[in-house]
Amino acid sequence: MENKIPIYRQIEQYIMNNIEDGIYAEGMMIPSEEDFCEKFHTSRMTVRKAFDILQTKGILHKKKGKGTFVSTFSIEKNMQTIHGWKETMQMAGYRTRSDLLKIAMEKADEKIAKKLHMKEGDFVYIIIRLRYANDTPILIEKAHLNAFMFPNLLQITFEEQSLYDILKRNYQLHIHHVCQKVLTQKLNGAYAQQLFQEDEATALVMENISYDDREIPLEYTISYINGELYSLNYYVT
Repeated sequence: MENKIPIYRQIEQYIMNNIEDGIYAEGMMIPSEEDFCEKFHTSRMTVRKAFDILQTKGILHKKKGKGTFVSTFSIEKNMQTIHGWKETMQMAGYRTRSDLLKIAMEKADEKIAKKLHMKEGDFVYIIIRLRYANDTPILIEKAHLNAFMFPNLLQITFEEQSLYDILKRNYQLHIHHVCQKVLTQKLNGAYAQQLFQEDEATALVMENISYDDREIPLEYTISYINGELYSLNYYVT
């Protein structure tokens, strides 16, 4: 009987099965696009579509001039519970640290104001941190908070503290739920150098808006992620 599943999906599932079975181990280079073309009797474009899907999910990553590799940092995240990045990584057994790249108060542009239910031109705090797991730079996190809601925020040390913990401890505010969007984006300049040690690279981008139980947005965060090293496996209970 003819397999009605699209070939690119068959390739995607074949790779995933081999990863789950340990045939393709973390950090291992998988066969080339040409090899998959021969195995599945298909075009390079079809193989590349399967590769691109797995890259977007952070399961695979490419190294220029070398090949395609299985990503190494794999995190399971329960969609029914809310944890910050630091707690999530530590629960998975990784050592974490952060470099504070910027903390400042600036006027919100139209996009930020809309995300935080503010007026354009109102003041927001911007906190940018470079996050490490086992001393490897994994993501750059850019958080935005309504300055009116969080007096004296600039006086807090952010290098090693969780933002969620700070909101709870210093302002008695609890994250009730988070709306999340994941996409990809080309990076260049400092961010590309800090995450990929390259002048230009494609990053996973995760946008989070965290709300309290009154549907008030408490923070809007953009995380630029090195998808070559970090992937999230979500599950719902």
